[in-house]
Amino acid sequence: YTAGAGGDGGFDSYYQRPIPQNCRGKHGSISNWTPRFKIQQTDCTVQRGWKKYKESCYMDLDRGTYKDCENRCNSHQGHIHLPADRAEYLWVEQNVMKHNAWYWMGIFCSVPGGVDINNFYTPSGEDMRKINYNLRAGMHPQQNIEDRDHVCARTFRNRDSWRWNLASRAWK
Repeated sequence: YTAGAGGDGGFDSYYQRPIPQNCRGKHGSISNWTPRFKIQQTDCTVQRGWKKYKESCYMDLDRGTYKDCENRCNSHQGHIHLPADRAEYLWVEQNVMKHNAWYWMGIFCSVPGGVDINNFYTPSGEDMRKINYNLRAGMHPQQNIEDRDHVCARTFRNRDSWRWNLASRAWK
């Protein structure tokens, strides 16, 4: 799924904190890859299948690797979803996510590596330090995000109960 413009801050919060040059995938389909796409158009009302929440637009684009999903989102002028707060996450879960399954989150790498969300970077260039102030998210214990090996994060949709519980993923 994807967001055309982000959260309560809208498009203004995008591309403020770019992914560092040393952040890139190490294995499989994301080997030596870093998301660098920048949205050019933010009006999702002209595209069918999108659902709007405040300043953001969403569409479930089905399964795939992180790179496949980010590229698919980019082709629709969006990025993989990253909620600005709990209310947005719950809205997307209830209105956009179609399956009780793992979904990629719009997080790509951490410098330094670890579980501190304030050190995470996003393809949309949003500042995780500001987002986490409202979101108050947490990584699953022992699920580090790093700059090369475990660079992506997922969350699990689980029948409408709150559980922002990210798990890192090495290469898919």
